[in-house]
Amino acid sequence: PRSAAHRVVHRKASSPRLAFVNTAWRLLDLVLVHRTMLVLAILSMVGLAIATGCYPLLVDLVMTRLVAGSHASADVALPLLGKVNVLFDGLGLSVDLLALSHWIDAHLALVFGAVVGVKTVSQAVRFYAMGFIAQRAVQDLRSKLFAAIVRQGHTLVRRENTGPLVARLVSDIDHVERAATYAAPMLIGDGLRVLVLAGMCALQYPRL
Repeated sequence: PRSAAHRVVHRKASSPRLAFVNTAWRLLDLVLVHRTMLVLAILSMVGLAIATGCYPLLVDLVMTRLVAGSHASADVALPLLGKVNVLFDGLGLSVDLLALSHWIDAHLALVFGAVVGVKTVSQAVRFYAMGFIAQRAVQDLRSKLFAAIVRQGHTLVRRENTGPLVARLVSDIDHVERAATYAAPMLIGDGLRVLVLAGMCALQYPRL
């Protein structure tokens, strides 16, 4: 086994950037074990971003209906539906855009409530899935660290200061759980929301 001095020299020789990359890959391996929950979390983030992007359009329809009266929001919705008709054609769907715009106008409150429901459910699923992944990743990481310590034998306790190591096992690993549960979803989700809002803005105001 390597001596403590050799390990210290090796740690000093390794660049911080390389150490960060290696740590990131190891954590990614722990996360990718739970692929199903990860896919569920990503889908919930996409749904949350799309629901958030629909808010400005729905507010525009509601304000148009309140100011201009009934059926006015259908005139606003029809051009927007015409721009996304390419998506309907790509899915092989034949949609009567005029009838759909009048249906949205007649059931505007229902559509708004459905979007709010999608956003609420997506947010709940995102937190559950990422929390599940974070807890399992932390459990696996602690198990691997404990197994590595056991393999060193009792000489490790005599030779090394185990206080910082115990601190990492007990408290520092909790930072990984918080990062996976809160920081990562916010980083990815906010990026998706910015993209969706930019797309909605370009769709509604193409001259901008």
